[in-house]
Order: sequence, then C-alpha cells, then structure tokens
Amino acid sequence: MSINRLAFATLALVMSSLGLAQTVPLEITASAQITDFPPPVESSNDRWTHGYMAMFTKTASGTPPEVWMYDRRGNPVIPRRPVWFPGVYHVAIHSVAPTPDGTVLISSEVWQTGGARSVAIIAEMISDGSMRWFSRGGTISDQLCVTSKGIIFALGGPLLGRFDKTAGFELISRYSRTGRLEATSLPFRASPQSRYEDIRRDSRLVTSADGTVGFYNGGAGEWTEFDSSGQSMGTLTIPLPVSVVDKSAYKVFNIVMTSSGSVYAWLYASSGAIEDRGIFRLDRVKRRWVKLDRSLPPLYAGIYGVDGEDLITRFSTSTYAWFRINDTDE
Repeated sequence: MSINRLAFATLALVMSSLGLAQTVPLEITASAQITDFPPPVESSNDRWTHGYMAMFTKTASGTPPEVWMYDRRGNPVIPRRPVWFPGVYHVAIHSVAPTPDGTVLISSEVWQTGGARSVAIIAEMISDGSMRWFSRGGTISDQLCVTSKGIIFALGGPLLGRFDKTAGFELISRYSRTGRLEATSLPFRASPQSRYEDIRRDSRLVTSADGTVGFYNGGAGEWTEFDSSGQSMGTLTIPLPVSVVDKSAYKVFNIVMTSSGSVYAWLYASSGAIEDRGIFRLDRVKRRWVKLDRSLPPLYAGIYGVDGEDLITRFSTSTYAWFRINDTDE
C-alpha cells in the first residue's frame, strides 16, 4: 500500500485558492493496484469484504468458470481456479463472497449430465482450488456474505419461482459455516408489478466485522438488520433520495457497513449530474439517507467495499484506495 497524502493536500490547497472547492476532500490513506483484470463484460463486479476482493468469470456453455481473490495489498490469495463438479456439463456462477479467514464462498447453478433441470450449489473454495464442502439446494443465491462468526447469509430464491410473476418465496436464507440450511426469512410476494428482477437491481446484502448483517431493498426502500446470531432486529422504511435535477429516484451502486455499524452507500441518479451522486450515510433514527458534506478527491469515485472502519474507493480501473469517514465529515 502507498500513502499519497501530500499530493491530495496540495491539490486541495490549489483548488481552494482558485475558488474551486469549499471543502477539503476526504483523505486517501492507502492504496493497492491490481493490473490483471479481465474485461468487465467477462467478469463479476469488483467488491471488497473482510479485506479481500473475490471475483469470477462469466462463461459460455461447457467452459469452466474461474474464481480468484486478492488481499488488501493487491496480492492474489487464491490464484485463478476453475470451478467444476462431478457429473455436470455446465456451471454458471451467480455470486462469490470472501470469508474472514481467506477462503471463498461460491454460489453456482449447475446442469447435471442427463438432468432435466439445473441444481443450485453453495461451495467453499480454499487456496489450492479444492472445495472444502459443497451443499446442494433449491435456492440460487445472487448475493452472499459470511459474518465474522461464520454465519452465511444468502439473498435469492427458488431457481424457477423467483422469476414467476405470481410465486412467493423467502428472500433471505441462512446457512451454517459448513453449508447446512438453518433458516429462511423475509417473505417476497411476487406480482406483475413486483418481480424479483426489481429486487436484484437496487438491493444489497452486507455484513460488518462484528457479525451484524443488513439487507437493503431499494425498490421498497426497506432496511432490515440481523444480529450476530442471525435473528432479525426489525425493518425500517428508508426510501432512496430523489434527484435534484430530474426528480427520478436514486439508484444503489454499493452499500457497506463498517465494524462499528455505520452504513454508507454510493448513490447516483440517471441525470448524471455531479450533485446527483456521492457518499450517503444511513440515518436509522431519522430514517433517511444523508449526503456527506465532504467528497472524494478528484478522479476517485464509488464505494467498492469496506475494511473494518475504512471504506474503499477506486481510481481509474485498477487502483483501489482506502479512506475513513469521521463524525466531522458528516
């Protein structure tokens, strides 16, 4: 990691003297560069959790997808490894999630040789590319997270029913550290006006270092929180802000929860205006998203993850930077 505080302090001073900025940008404290990404159309989104970034490739039929993971120094913890299972002819990965101890959870949909339909599998890959365990089920997970205490949360639904305009199912599944299904919650009642695709677009499942888990349903504007034992602590209605330019609802780029339980998001509107995007804090008491007074330095944008109390942003396509939000920034 490299620290570049002087450059940002100098830039802030120059901008202030020219009347270009009213506030000092948030301070970048460390960075890591990763240069071996495949094209975005061929791989998953880049998101950091527990100080790791896990990724996977999107594949054509019959080609094994690959999974790999970096640590906070930009070093590969798990080099690229193919994901395959006995007796199948196609594997499609839906999501991956780092564990605190440096392994990767993988949610995939597999087509068995001679089978009539696909099967959902959650597995854990260790550093040598082998699977520590895998668990079959009827629910495909489009988002995964694992808490520091080993509880696995999955956002998804039945392979067929989640796209049915009339079918109902449970949105959140909770698994043990070895992949055993323990509970489901948050009923989703589908209708022609409310489909699972809407849930996928603006919803996020996040965890903090103390084991708390939060789920934000952007379509309904609902924040649901689970304690470290996996029990729901209730749901708050906190709608997304509305664009100051064209009055359209904001969209969610990413949401993170720090080790102390603070929740931040990078939100944006379709207008593309600079005042219609930035870092927002979730105010549970007032039940609203509050935009921070301070912003990231020039050329940095987005929130790509969390590492304890530090948030992670990105410069260009390969440099990730760590920064921290203090009470005075809000």
